[in-house]
Amino acid sequence: MKPGQMPAHTPPPPREREPGRLQTALRAIRGVGAVAVEARSGDPRRIVERAILQGVKLAGEGPFYNPLSNPLVLSRALRQLGPGSPTWLPETLMSEIDRRYGGWTAERILQALEGFSRTGVLDPEVPELVRQKLYAVRVAWTSNSAHNEWHTFEKVGAAFNDRLAHFGDIQRMSAGECAVTVALLENLRPDEYANEVGIYIAACCHEDGIYTLEPSKWLKHFEPHLRRLQRQDTGGESTAELRAGIAAKYTELANKRDDLQLVEDAPTAQALRLLAVDSLADAAIATT
Repeated sequence: MKPGQMPAHTPPPPREREPGRLQTALRAIRGVGAVAVEARSGDPRRIVERAILQGVKLAGEGPFYNPLSNPLVLSRALRQLGPGSPTWLPETLMSEIDRRYGGWTAERILQALEGFSRTGVLDPEVPELVRQKLYAVRVAWTSNSAHNEWHTFEKVGAAFNDRLAHFGDIQRMSAGECAVTVALLENLRPDEYANEVGIYIAACCHEDGIYTLEPSKWLKHFEPHLRRLQRQDTGGESTAELRAGIAAKYTELANKRDDLQLVEDAPTAQALRLLAVDSLADAAIATT
């Protein structure tokens, strides 16, 4: 596996696997009374998965054994392993982590490596989600594939948002998850995004019922792609007046976050949604 690759194959583009699925959001816009609730997906499977992760009994101590470790914390811990650690093979990297922090003896490491050479199965103490986060961090460090390929962005984003990446499936991200991924990538390795990644992010926001990204701290650069999707689906796009109203409400509400109330007008509801999205991203990088 090359340093700039996630260790799995890539699926076909969404339009081939799920025709038209990313173009239906504005045909069934959610009631504005519900948009201020949660930016992440409410999928029960994700809720259960996160609850399980929070209850995991850790095999060792430190970020390498905590499934919910922040990717930026992991990146700092990874650098402490040595200057060449970003290019180490996965089996070498995990064995070294378990040697330093998991109490593995030289004999146990040798057995694990021999087992891997026979079966191709890596069985370290490091949890699978942490391993995926480490691979994702290495992808960000050593290549621009997360900025250029939608499927790499999606799988890196899944790991960054505490979800196991399933490489044979499309795992559409929420707008909040996209913002978290963009914020973390910005901190790990800033770069420009290719059109296909911009379209993917805009499509995720489009499906979440977001009208405009102009006020968003983290996603504003993908506004042209969102407008294009709106025109493709409805023959039009959010009006300049509506976008200005949302931007004004975003600024107003950002200055009084302790006094937010559920409202029914579209500009305020949309502004609250964007604030929730940006708050998730801000929290993801506010790590010591």
